[in-house]
Amino acid sequence: MPDMSEKDVIKSLTSLSNRPKVRLITGWRHKIEDAEKDGLEIDFIVKKPFNLSK
Repeated sequence: MPDMSEKDVIKSLTSLSNRPKVRLITGWRHKIEDAEKDGLEIDFIVKKPFNLSK
């Protein structure tokens, strides 16, 4: 989405009455706790690079 950051997308999902699980595959160095400090509700993060067989 050209006019929204990833944080904006996550925040908009959080506002839904039937919120989907939020999963990130990202190169962020953040932990879930860090994201929560920013007001983001993330269920889990898969950090890149990752091994698909795991």
